[in-house]
Amino acid sequence: MKQKIDVADLRIGMYIVDIDRPWLDTPFLFQGFPVASQKDIDFIQQTCDYVYIDAEQAEASLSPTSFKAKSARHIATEEAIRPLIRKSKYQNQASFLEESKPAKKVRFKAKTYLENIFEDIRLGKSVDTEGAKKVVRSMVDSITRNPDAGLWFTQLRQKDKYTADHSLNVCILTLVFGRHLDLKESVLNDLGIGALLHDIGKMRIPISVLNKPGSLTEDELAQVRQHPALGAEILKKTPGVPQAAVDITYCHHERADGKGYPRGLKADELSLFSKMVAIVDVYDAITSNRVYHHGMSPCEALKNMYQWQHKDFDESLVEDFIQCLGIYPVGSVVQLNTNEVGIVMNDNKEHRLKPTVMLVLDDKQAPLIPERIVNLASYDENHGCTARFIKKVFGPDECPFDRDQHVLADLPGANVA
Repeated sequence: MKQKIDVADLRIGMYIVDIDRPWLDTPFLFQGFPVASQKDIDFIQQTCDYVYIDAEQAEASLSPTSFKAKSARHIATEEAIRPLIRKSKYQNQASFLEESKPAKKVRFKAKTYLENIFEDIRLGKSVDTEGAKKVVRSMVDSITRNPDAGLWFTQLRQKDKYTADHSLNVCILTLVFGRHLDLKESVLNDLGIGALLHDIGKMRIPISVLNKPGSLTEDELAQVRQHPALGAEILKKTPGVPQAAVDITYCHHERADGKGYPRGLKADELSLFSKMVAIVDVYDAITSNRVYHHGMSPCEALKNMYQWQHKDFDESLVEDFIQCLGIYPVGSVVQLNTNEVGIVMNDNKEHRLKPTVMLVLDDKQAPLIPERIVNLASYDENHGCTARFIKKVFGPDECPFDRDQHVLADLPGANVA
């Protein structure tokens, strides 16, 4: 049962289920969490005046069974990752602005490769493995230099080329996720090939079924659910494709509770890579506009995925993915308290509510020419500035300007404030 308490009365071991303001207005990454340390208490007291706790959830989170299960889950993930990680953590080698042009070039080369390979598969030809490896190596190089530049271009989506855009976005997001986990470059290359080709089996499904605007019949749904197996079959017959890529293609629609497809595998039967791509695949799908549904904002998508994690995904990996993208993922279209509107350019790891934003519309909703880049963390009333903060996040259908035009334009490097 929920109980309202003053933050001065917080104690270690309590479980917070709600707070005195919208969760997105706070630095907290997760909705509902145990108070594990005095540092947690201090942080909450700086943010909130009162919170709601639940004694039953506190007891459950501290019970031996719950602790054992959670510990085992984290240990299993750590053991899977430990041999794959670098000796030192990745550091950005280029700024967002420096990497934006190389990242754009890499994306368009990768898009051309995908469109060609998908057409080849439809015609019964084989996969160009060396081409895939070359494309992925270029993407890995760019993302290791600066991941935000690659994420910036995942906002480019064409409804009539959804599978290619989606496959490319899943590859970029998965590589950024892998970098966040400090996976070695050689590991990222194998992971990237699987992510890039994860939907290749769809090339054996009729386009009329894939792009059908209404509900699918049972027979049509059964056809679509064969694409992981069809894709795995294609890649198994292709020389030079890493086994990890075959596994990703076969398992990216499996779910932790065993209710996925095509084989109904459960969490302990799934590889680390397939679990990662499953998370990214869903995230990109639900943030995309399709013929049969409207996409969510990135913030809304992460919120929903956090709620779904207990049955669908590896919980610790979902939390890692949310931490990787941040509260306002790169590419989010936002409105500030000043009524200015812009696109989030990078996540501020120290001030998660204050990313860097490229302003596109002024406070009267008129276009800014040129656009203006502002670091929200620089605007602090305590330093004589008018505070700027995000008050609204737009969904894909709500964007008040042509986002693609601004994403593709040369960035206004000289207009940074």
